[in-house]
Amino acid sequence: MNELQQAIELNEESKQLRAEATQALSASRDLFDKTVRFSEQASINQRRLAFAVSSLMPKSLRNDFNLNESDIENTSTVSRENVEVIRKREMLDILHAVNVLAVTNADVIHIFVSYSAHINCLQVYARKEDYEYQQGDTDQRLFDRNIWLNDDDALKQLLEVESQLTELIIDAREKTEAQEGVEA
Repeated sequence: MNELQQAIELNEESKQLRAEATQALSASRDLFDKTVRFSEQASINQRRLAFAVSSLMPKSLRNDFNLNESDIENTSTVSRENVEVIRKREMLDILHAVNVLAVTNADVIHIFVSYSAHINCLQVYARKEDYEYQQGDTDQRLFDRNIWLNDDDALKQLLEVESQLTELIIDAREKTEAQEGVEA
């Protein structure tokens, strides 16, 4: 009888452990469901925020979306389109910066910026400030670069151009200041 009593006690204990495991599994499933709902809501909120931010862009740089609530929640193309619009805006910002460099540093270096719309190409070249233009295009340019703005790496190329021009400007300024120091 002792063995029978032990078996009954073990059976009761296993039932109790199984009930606890079932409760833990149920709680775990509830927590998982809440986590999934939270993650989905966070994703929806992120899309809404991206949509709201894109609406703040100037009209010429933003995509106009005619989407209903479910489209905003369920589309990834909206995000891709926003990334493309932001990329174009960054490119325009860098183009503007290159033009500003050309205008503000004409006293030490001559930077030429030309855009060819038919091929979507930006040409940037630079000459020394004292270049003799009457002689034609005989002297080698300090800098000469073409960037096709449709290229996948156009943004990277524009950043490189801006950086290289900045270095040329710094060098030209230092040389000008050194010459002025010697003359004084």
